[in-house]
Amino acid sequence: MILHTIVDQNLIWDQQDEGTVETMELVWHSVPVEVTKKDDKILVINRIITTDLLHYLNPKLQPGMEITYTLKSWE
Repeated sequence: MILHTIVDQNLIWDQQDEGTVETMELVWHSVPVEVTKKDDKILVINRIITTDLLHYLNPKLQPGMEITYTLKSWE
């Protein structure tokens, strides 16, 4: 990324390293997505990892959407 500014670069780039968020990738509705953990059972979609443009139009897969998951028993 190129920033054309007179602001010292240390003021800009030092702020980005403060909060590292752990992400993970999973497949949701047959689409690979990157998510962050909000709660024990809630994940938040960060981005879609696919080349199919139709997946980006799906409102269930928009960044910021929350995914609630539970473990189902195989009985």
